[in-house]
Amino acid sequence: MIRQISCASCGLSFELIDPAASGKLFCPNCANEIDSSGLKKVETIGPYKLGKLLGQGGMGQVYSAAGPDGNTYALKVMIQESLESPELIERFDREMAIMSSLDHPNIVKVIDRGSTASFKYFLMELVEGTTLRQLIRGGSLTENRILEIGIGILSALSHAHSHGIVHRDIKPENILFDRNETVKVTDFGLARKFSSTSDQQSLTATNAFMGTENYMSPEQKVNPKAVTHKTDIYATGVVFYEMLTGGLLPMGIFQPPSYYKPVHQYWDTLTFRMLDLNPDMRPDNCGAIISELERFREHCSEISTDRSPKQEQGEGVAVVNPEVTGARDQSFEQFLEAENDRMRLRLLNMMDDANEQFKAGNYEVALPLFEASLAVVLDPDERSSILEWMRLCRDKILAAKASKKLVFMCPECLKTFERSASGEMPEKLSCPLCHCSLKYDDVRKQLRKNVQNIKKTASSSEKPVEASCREKPAGQSMTYQVALLMLVAMALIDWSYPDLFEGCITWLCDKGLSATTGISPGNLILGSRFILHLTVLIVTIRIGYILSGF
Repeated sequence: MIRQISCASCGLSFELIDPAASGKLFCPNCANEIDSSGLKKVETIGPYKLGKLLGQGGMGQVYSAAGPDGNTYALKVMIQESLESPELIERFDREMAIMSSLDHPNIVKVIDRGSTASFKYFLMELVEGTTLRQLIRGGSLTENRILEIGIGILSALSHAHSHGIVHRDIKPENILFDRNETVKVTDFGLARKFSSTSDQQSLTATNAFMGTENYMSPEQKVNPKAVTHKTDIYATGVVFYEMLTGGLLPMGIFQPPSYYKPVHQYWDTLTFRMLDLNPDMRPDNCGAIISELERFREHCSEISTDRSPKQEQGEGVAVVNPEVTGARDQSFEQFLEAENDRMRLRLLNMMDDANEQFKAGNYEVALPLFEASLAVVLDPDERSSILEWMRLCRDKILAAKASKKLVFMCPECLKTFERSASGEMPEKLSCPLCHCSLKYDDVRKQLRKNVQNIKKTASSSEKPVEASCREKPAGQSMTYQVALLMLVAMALIDWSYPDLFEGCITWLCDKGLSATTGISPGNLILGSRFILHLTVLIVTIRIGYILSGF
C-alpha cells in the first residue's frame, strides 16, 4: 500500500510504496533515519480516492480509485524500485502515451494521467471481469467463444498496427473481459512504434524488456529491434493454440489442435499459418485473419440453420435441404480454394526470389529460400525440382570455399605466399620464394621449419667440435643419464627425509670428507642441496622442452 511520512529533521513529506518490514527508512533529502511508526496511509492521489489493491506487476501497482464523478476506475502507480531506473520511467511514460493514443472498444482506455512529488500514475477504465488465462484453465471455451475472443484480440491489434504500434507481449494474462464479456487488451509496457529508432534502442537496452518467452516469435528472440506486426500475429497464434487445446503450448514439433480436441480442421490450418517460423508465410495482417474468421463463422452458422427444429429438440431426426447444404459446402470449398491460391502465389514469389538470388550468385541466400519452399510443397515432382536446386546451391557453396586460397608466412624468409584451400595440407612442403623445407603443424595451424632437412655449412673451428660430438660413445651418454637420475633421487630423499640426508652428509664429514675438502658440514649440506635443486630444475626444463615439440 501507499504510505506517507514526514522527516522530523528537514520536514520533508513524501510517499512510498510497501515500506521495508525492518522499519529502517531514510529521508531522500537529508539522509537521516526516519521512524516508521509515523507512516500514514495515503487515501488520495491527485483528485482520485484510492481503494483496494487490484494487482501488481514488474513495474507498478494497480488500485481501484474513485473519481470526482463518482465512477470507479483503475489507477496504475509506479513502484518505488521503478522510480530509481531511468529505463523503467521511460517505459512507463511510453505505455501512458501509447495507451492514450489508442481508442478502441477492445483496448483498455486511458482516461487521465499525471504525477505527484513521488509518483507517476495514469487512470484507466476498470475491467471488472476475468482474464483469458482463467477461462483457459476453466476448460469451458467452445469453438464459437474462441472465435469471438480471437476476433476481439485481432481487432484490437489491427487498430494498434494501423497506428504503427506493435504490442510485443500478447499472452492470456493481458487479455481481460468485462462484465459484458467484451475482450479488452491491456499492458502496452513493451509496445513500440514501427519507425521510432530511439524506441528500439531504449526498449532493447536490457534483456528484461523483450517479452514473454513462450509467446515470442523466432525473429523477436533473435533481434528484438526488427519486430513487425507479424510478431503479434505469431503471439496471437500461440494464444489460439492454447484456447483450442486447453492450455498446451506449441513448443518444438507440436501436433495440430484437432489432435487433442474435437475441433474443426480449419483451426489446424489457421494456427499453423500464424505460427510459421518464416514471418513472410504468416497471414499478411490481422484484418485478413478477421475476414477469414468471419467467413468461417458464416459458414458454420449457415450449416447450423439448415437443421430441422426436431433435430434441435433432440428427437434425433435430421431433415436437411440438400440444395442449401450443397450450396453452403460449395461456398466453404471456394473459401478453401481461395486460401490455397493465396498460399500458392506466396510460394511462387518465394521461388522467384530464390531463383533470382541463385542467378545473382548469392547461393547462401538462395539455399534457405529453397529449404523454406520445400517445407510446404507436397507434389513429388516439385519437391524433386526443389531438391535439385538445393543440391546445386550446396555444390556452388562448396566450390566457392574450395576456390579460396590460404595465405601462409614462411618462417625463414618472413614473406607470405598463397596456397589453395582444396584438399588436405601435406606434412612437408617448400617455400616457393626461398625454397626452404617446411613442415605444417596441424595442431597450431601454422608452418614451421623442417629442422631435419636444414643443412648448415660448418666453419673450420666448428668441425672438430661436431666430430667429437658425433664420436661420443654410447656408454658415456648412459652414464650421464644415470648420474642425473641419481641426483634427482637424492633430491627426492632430501625433500622427503631431510634429517636422513643431513645425517648422511655429517657421517661422510666425520669419515674425513671435511678434512679432505676443508669445508664444514653445514656448508657441504647447503652446497649439496643447491646442486640437487639445480639438477631437478635442468631436468624439468628438458622435459618441458621435449614435450613442447620445439
